[in-house]
Amino acid sequence: MDLSKLKVSNEDFKMPILHPATREPLVCKDDSEMYISILSSDTKVAKKAMADFKRDLRDKSKALNEGETLNDSVVDECKAVFLSHLTTGCNIEFDGKKIKHSPDEMFKIFNSDGFTWLCDDVMRNVDYRGNFMQG
Repeated sequence: MDLSKLKVSNEDFKMPILHPATREPLVCKDDSEMYISILSSDTKVAKKAMADFKRDLRDKSKALNEGETLNDSVVDECKAVFLSHLTTGCNIEFDGKKIKHSPDEMFKIFNSDGFTWLCDDVMRNVDYRGNFMQG
């Protein structure tokens, strides 16, 4: 195999949303499978979002008093912002309604109490290059 042909695609990956305990695919009321379409961490969009993520954390750290550290909720909020910019589509029901994809809507979901498991799943899939390989 020619290694130069093995590249990470800039195309999105349709990530099924799995129940955090059973790992069964979640479905909407209309029996369609829930998913989030995501970009690889190797894309230009992701690299810009990561730079913004690091800058946000750095800025929030500078605002702390000596001896203080960032709490988990601040880090989780920055992570939710980062991930929301890597989404390109979705099929999700949340709070009883079908979500129309936008970074703002995805941020609301990712930043909701009790949904760190979803952020972790998305982050794992964003970083797994096997989801985005071509060649």
